[in-house]
Amino acid sequence: MKPLYVYVYTRPMWMIYAVMAVLFVGWTAAAAILRRQSFGARHRWKLFNAVVLLAALAVIVCGTLLTREGRERTIIWQLGSMFRTYGVSNEAWRLLIMNCLLFFPLGLALPNVLPHGMPPAWRVVLTLVISFLLSSALEQMQYHFSLGVTELDDIVCNTVGGFVASLHTLAYGKREKR
Repeated sequence: MKPLYVYVYTRPMWMIYAVMAVLFVGWTAAAAILRRQSFGARHRWKLFNAVVLLAALAVIVCGTLLTREGRERTIIWQLGSMFRTYGVSNEAWRLLIMNCLLFFPLGLALPNVLPHGMPPAWRVVLTLVISFLLSSALEQMQYHFSLGVTELDDIVCNTVGGFVASLHTLAYGKREKR
């Protein structure tokens, strides 16, 4: 049986884009609908997002640290290095999009776990900061334990993935009431 990341990585790119779009629209719609529901429904939504957040963190840590063997200790601080390595090819774009996809579920769930009294824009900013710090920490651990190439592109793409997904928070309104 193939590992999950191999299965996801080998899907056609249109399918990856479609999944990201459906998740974004679905999360936006669910959050907007549940915002108007009873406390119990909002509480279940928050709990669901906490579970998704924990699962996303587990997948991120597994995919970036636990499933790799120590072999290489390299740092590439040049933005766009994937395009220098692979040229402007489908493979370079696939690597960039997959790095965005890795943090996409985190960006969907985290803003909904944060206190709902917090303005949506602050939840987006906090998600951006947490995505950046988490990605930076993971890349640093990859370098420290020789688990692959530490790249600025990975940090940027992971952060962008979490940030773009968190933008759904802005779509469903101003400050929410508890």
